[in-house]
Amino acid sequence: MDQRHDRFPITLVSAQNFCAAANVPPEIFLKIVYHLAPDDLLSLSLVCKNYRIYLCCPNSSITQEIWRRSRLLYFPLLSIPPPAGMDEKRYIQLTSLGDFCQICQIDHKIRLAVYWPFRLRCCDRCLKARIASKTEIRTKLCTKKEKSKILAGLPYIRIEDVSFYLRNQWERAEKKYLSLDLDSRTVWIEEQKKIAQVIMKDANLRIIAIIERNNQIIEAIIEELCQLRDVYGNPIYKDNYLRRSPAYCKAKYNITEPIKDDGNAIKNSMLQTYFDVSYAIEYSTRQIEIERRIDALWQNTPSSKSIFSHKDPALEYLRFCPHYKYPKFSYNDPSIRWNDNQLDFHVFMVKWEANFLMTNPVHLSYIGKALTNGFKKQKVFYCAICKGSKKYSFDDVRGHLEGQFHCILRFIEDEHVLVDKETMSFLDLVSTQKSEISTRKFRQFS
Repeated sequence: MDQRHDRFPITLVSAQNFCAAANVPPEIFLKIVYHLAPDDLLSLSLVCKNYRIYLCCPNSSITQEIWRRSRLLYFPLLSIPPPAGMDEKRYIQLTSLGDFCQICQIDHKIRLAVYWPFRLRCCDRCLKARIASKTEIRTKLCTKKEKSKILAGLPYIRIEDVSFYLRNQWERAEKKYLSLDLDSRTVWIEEQKKIAQVIMKDANLRIIAIIERNNQIIEAIIEELCQLRDVYGNPIYKDNYLRRSPAYCKAKYNITEPIKDDGNAIKNSMLQTYFDVSYAIEYSTRQIEIERRIDALWQNTPSSKSIFSHKDPALEYLRFCPHYKYPKFSYNDPSIRWNDNQLDFHVFMVKWEANFLMTNPVHLSYIGKALTNGFKKQKVFYCAICKGSKKYSFDDVRGHLEGQFHCILRFIEDEHVLVDKETMSFLDLVSTQKSEISTRKFRQFS
């Protein structure tokens, strides 16, 4: 390396723009800055032109050493060195300084992440506007085969098992590819593939390091909370309840940002939602008890006398019954278990409600109408949280909501899923016809 890169750049300060602080000897200056935090270094670089040159010279080994020491001293979790081609200052700014999107410059403290394949920190809105899958990328000049070759040389991120690329990277790559002659294109594509492989390998290593470190912090939080006891010596928090909290799930799925502040924000969020989590889990437990009692009644009694039989079409409407969706707790306390009388009462009410909904489908929500009319596997559902245009099957939209994107605490079809307008119009017609038919049968019987 050239010797001048191992020293600070020498600049002349005019008498008119003289800064007294800039007259500090380089040896003293080094001893000072070696103890400063990264944000202080950034502030110091704005003091005068000399300091900016000292602290913002990417080719100076001493400059890089200043930022490296600051990073290891104040951000010990950021022990992995920067990727190839990125200087220490930019690396720290990308990962640890600033809670704002690099594109829109707006403060996003929740939906902000670092995407290492793109070496970009941005919010969800800016990311979605700038990425595209292979099928979404449009080209009139390249064939499909050429398009696949160019994309093979670009870094990407995976969202719901689909690869997404930056549009501007694709446009530059396509323009470069078309500017080359036929013989040079093959060589250029092979070079791009090697570069993309290096970038993706580096990104995967950083993601693995983030996951391992986050898991260590999360497990330490769970262990700490589970050791807390009340005055009677009983545990205050349950392990399975804590692991169902949205904060835990989001931290577990997080592959873009390391946990900061030793997880204090996550711990506080887990404690704030603990009561809601306990209710959600107990709702599911009561629903399982109702289903098991129905199976037991069907097995222990003749089919003609059973409250439900496995051939009963009313079972299809079980999930939409109010006493099944929102079972009642004793004294509004989810920790108090049901006795046999309470369980039998809920089973009886569910039976009555299921028969009522079966004969009067107009009272079902659009989700209920869609699921009872064979639309479960068709892509006619939307995520009510995203409010986007992407359509899912019912199982896919439920996985989307309960997965890493939203980590919802309790899945409720009517609140979290929407049906497209064309299907809604069809379902209104079908449910009205079914209700009219049921009314005619009842009048004939009476």
